[in-house]
Amino acid sequence: MKIRWKIEALLLACSIAAVMGIGLPRTEITAVSRYDYELQGYSVDIRVMEDNVLHITEKIHTVFNASRHGIYRTIPLVNDVTREDGSTSRAYAKISGIDANAAYDVSYENGTCKIRLGDKDTLVTKPVDYEISYTYDLGNDLLDGKDEFYFNIIGTDWQDTCISDVSFSILMPKSFDENKLGLSRGKAGSTSYDGIAYRIDGNTITGKLKDGDVLEPGEGLTVRLELPEGYFTPKSETNILSILSIACSLLALAAAAFMWYKVGRDDPVIDVLEFHPPGGLNSLETALLYKGKASKDDVVSLVVYLANKGYLTIMENEEAGFSGAHKESFRLVKEKEYDGKNVSELLFMDGLFAKGDVVHKSGLENYFYKTVNKILRVANAKKNMEKIFEKNSINKTWFLYLMMLGTVVFSLMPPMLYVCGGHISRDMIFSVLFPIIGVIAGFAIIAHDANIGSILFVLVWGAGFAGAPIALILWPAIRTKQIFVITFVIGVISVAGVAFFTKIMPKRTPYGTELLGRIEGFKRFLKIAEKDRLEAMVAEDPNYFYDILPYAYVLGVSDEWMEKFESIAVEPPNWYRGRRRTYFNMHQFNHFMRSTMASASHSMTSSPRSSGGGHVGGGSGGGGGGSW
Repeated sequence: MKIRWKIEALLLACSIAAVMGIGLPRTEITAVSRYDYELQGYSVDIRVMEDNVLHITEKIHTVFNASRHGIYRTIPLVNDVTREDGSTSRAYAKISGIDANAAYDVSYENGTCKIRLGDKDTLVTKPVDYEISYTYDLGNDLLDGKDEFYFNIIGTDWQDTCISDVSFSILMPKSFDENKLGLSRGKAGSTSYDGIAYRIDGNTITGKLKDGDVLEPGEGLTVRLELPEGYFTPKSETNILSILSIACSLLALAAAAFMWYKVGRDDPVIDVLEFHPPGGLNSLETALLYKGKASKDDVVSLVVYLANKGYLTIMENEEAGFSGAHKESFRLVKEKEYDGKNVSELLFMDGLFAKGDVVHKSGLENYFYKTVNKILRVANAKKNMEKIFEKNSINKTWFLYLMMLGTVVFSLMPPMLYVCGGHISRDMIFSVLFPIIGVIAGFAIIAHDANIGSILFVLVWGAGFAGAPIALILWPAIRTKQIFVITFVIGVISVAGVAFFTKIMPKRTPYGTELLGRIEGFKRFLKIAEKDRLEAMVAEDPNYFYDILPYAYVLGVSDEWMEKFESIAVEPPNWYRGRRRTYFNMHQFNHFMRSTMASASHSMTSSPRSSGGGHVGGGSGGGGGGSW
């Protein structure tokens, strides 16, 4: 009797334990799982339309083993398609009509659409059945001579969970060859079809992973169906945005030309032959009036100009090079204090001899550039610009800059939107922003110092800063459609055209026009003057050659000017001291001045450098997700 009671008590205890076990929450049963959440049921229903648009519904049974707000899905909009035969393609998809049976928000970044399911104010621990639906437009087929349906039913980007009880249904729009169907599962690149069961009923393909089979982290399921050419007939696109972009680019170019015609055309310049620099201007002021903007090299010409005025002496010397060999160099010696009234000349002398009455070439490097920049700010000041150019035409150049930048944006927008599936995303903003910054910085550098070195730097730097995003992100999208190529080419032409009008837009004042004519006449004389005429000029003024030399530098004819005097008897200048030479040789002097001016330009403007068949994952769609 006692034994029977013990047996009955044991059976009762087991029954109670069994009932309690049935009532336990699922999270307690699965608490031993190594994942914070598991996808214990994943079904995908796909309706494929004749225009290669997919209507997709995903049902995801999620079991949470730790408190989470929910899950998220990442769906790729840029798909790098790879096939068993080694061929590759890049497919750009558009996603729309997103809906879900739970609270959700959508964001776009790095060529993906991210759908986040759940409430940030609520944590869940019980199983949840999520349902997501969306339309996935794959556009034109990628193969020549045939079509294909190549899709990742389950993507390989689920990295922190396992997926079980996987099933799918695919409804094709028309009949197809069953022998062309292939399914694969596993890690990216796998061609294994083990564990996949499927059947075909008319135009519908249904299948599942066999019972007990699980997709581990990083594993996916892919279908590829080869189809005859013309199976898909994508709807025709009007590409309204591209057409609008082309219209805006052409309109910007036409507006720039019209604006220049109305307010920017210079009056005719009368070339008046001059034997001397016009208007008592120094070499820097002459360069400013001739070019419309002074440069660093123009400032350096003041070395010869002020030496010829008796303020300093240029002396040859040698300096030890890196390898111990000696090389030609120079030093500048102050002869007297500056007593003139020209601000630029005063700044130049003060900056040159700030540390003493003798300065060597090496003493100018990484130091004197500050003085050069200060002088440029004075020379290119607004009040000076308004003496040379009409104020109204100067102001118009900023409007042209805005039109140029707008053209860049409109030219890049259609392919960028295409890359990002029709949605503005962070990577799209950066891809467009970098070329814009490149254009702004490039034109700012050239406008500040339009010499060949600056232009080459802008070309090289711009190719990296602005060109890299275009080459890596935009160009693959641009080349996919002829209309994008046309839009881009017209945009480039328009930007170049507007930039050209920006350069010639400022209209010269009557004063600026008159001085330009006189300077051009003076430059023409320097180039065509004959020996007899020059000998007469030197006989009249022995210092004539040296008076003209700094102006020849800024007008770009110094070599021609010096060569004319190699056969003309000229007294040596009192501001030049040769190295170990007992007589003056014009040929040697010309050689020294060429090398000295080039060296001085480098030293005076240098600044310190700052430190500084199908297989898994090969198709479109899929992606992955995670919990949050």
